[in-house]
Amino acid sequence: MNCKNLSDNELTSTIQKAVLDEKLAMTCVLHLLAEVDRRRLYSKTCPSLFEFCTRILGYSNGSAQRRIDAMRAMRVDPTIEEKLVSGELNLSSVSKAQFFFRDEAKQGRIYSNESKKELFQKLENKSSKEIEKIFVTISPQSVPQEKRRELTSELTELKVVLDAETISMLEKIKALWSHKYPHLSDAALIKAMAGEVLLKIDPVNWKTRKSKTNVKSEQPPSASTTVAANSRRYNPRDLKKEVWIRYNGKCAIPGCNATHFLDYDHITPLAFGGETTAQNMRLLCFVHHREASERYFKSWSVH
Repeated sequence: MNCKNLSDNELTSTIQKAVLDEKLAMTCVLHLLAEVDRRRLYSKTCPSLFEFCTRILGYSNGSAQRRIDAMRAMRVDPTIEEKLVSGELNLSSVSKAQFFFRDEAKQGRIYSNESKKELFQKLENKSSKEIEKIFVTISPQSVPQEKRRELTSELTELKVVLDAETISMLEKIKALWSHKYPHLSDAALIKAMAGEVLLKIDPVNWKTRKSKTNVKSEQPPSASTTVAANSRRYNPRDLKKEVWIRYNGKCAIPGCNATHFLDYDHITPLAFGGETTAQNMRLLCFVHHREASERYFKSWSVH
């Protein structure tokens, strides 16, 4: 077809007909897919209909799932076919509804066929944003879960749903940082906040503090003063930083490597004569810290 030779009216009518043919072809595919599913024809070569669509028919994962969802929705409400052709519904909106029903079923909320038909009617001629609002209005528990998807080795897509209070706080931070970080995108805001927080809470970033000596006193320290000074020869923050760096912010037990719920633990407990020094401290995750405490407690009970 030489489209360049078409007049404007001919081009408009031709593309409209082509779009209609495309939609009719798509509904034809859905009927054929329904028969493949009914016969379980896919089982001869694939373990599932989804894999049949991706591996044998060559659809992408998303395209395959949308067609399977639409095909199964047509069983519940046959009028969906004509609405797909008219454009009142599309594969995406129908697939979103099917996903909503599946997610609700997992939570024990089952929808009758009549309820499903009513919902499909509400989705007619609605945008994706409007559809999401409908789902959340019907079931507040259906708010999409946060999700991470690795795009490249350097980039990860993060999807989260935030309440109005959190959004308000983020906007306030943007305003307060407007001189330091003008025109912050949400991604840049998260990065800037992460940097500021890590400066405060990451032991690696803590500045070493110099111990203060009482230079005013001309009297030699008493024995009790010497003992107290020795027990405080490490500034707590400096000690924790040294221990944190030694274990690289991970549980000290070989093979564990946990990075969450870490505790500072005395290798030789204070009750057994251990001292609060960097050499006698280690990082333990919650589980191994509890195990170590129980082990020493049993040992103490025996003696």
